[in-house]
Amino acid sequence: MMSEKKVNTKPVDYAALNQLSQDFETRFMPQTELSTEQVFWSQNYVNSEEPNISTRPTQVEVPKELPKVSM
Repeated sequence: MMSEKKVNTKPVDYAALNQLSQDFETRFMPQTELSTEQVFWSQNYVNSEEPNISTRPTQVEVPKELPKVSM
């Protein structure tokens, strides 16, 4: 059996919500320059023409048998 829970709701104060929206529009400054970290990552990884080391094929020597160990 499901128990019913009482939910308290308040009406939306649209005047306050609109004021917040207008305040945000006047205070928000879009980013025009990259930070030092963003410049680093974009130069070294995003725009790199050389393949990433982790994407290059790797040759590994694999023994045909495991070495025998006595205990």
